[in-house]
Amino acid sequence: MAVSNDGKIRIWDMNSGACLRTLSGHTGSVNAVCIDPTNSLVLSGSSDKTARLWDIKTGDCLHIYTDSSDGIQTVCFDPNGKYILTGSIGPSLKLWDRHTGVCLHTFPVESGINSACFSPDGSRVIAGTFSGCNLYHIPDFDYKAE
Repeated sequence: MAVSNDGKIRIWDMNSGACLRTLSGHTGSVNAVCIDPTNSLVLSGSSDKTARLWDIKTGDCLHIYTDSSDGIQTVCFDPNGKYILTGSIGPSLKLWDRHTGVCLHTFPVESGINSACFSPDGSRVIAGTFSGCNLYHIPDFDYKAE
């Protein structure tokens, strides 16, 4: 998988070197991608202030998550693929319900987000920022690592 400044994501066959599919829809450069735990979905983050959820097999865009703060620099699925994180320079770090597209929580951050990921059990998030690293506990809503 490769991302670029043209707003497209390209999925490549590593054996043949052929481009299998191009995912188009972002209007800014694509800064990050992440494949879900089932290897059937890809999440992309762009400078157009959106994250998009794609079906790898069909190339269809299944959902668009909009972060009004700034371009999205990092995206991540939780270990079960039920929730996603988006992080931006804004600064902004948000937890979303993958299925409904609802922003469930905005974490307090003081500087731009470079990277973020869930802990293996899904109970915490670590975020790399311009000023260091922050560790967050997932808030007490109906989140349960299965």
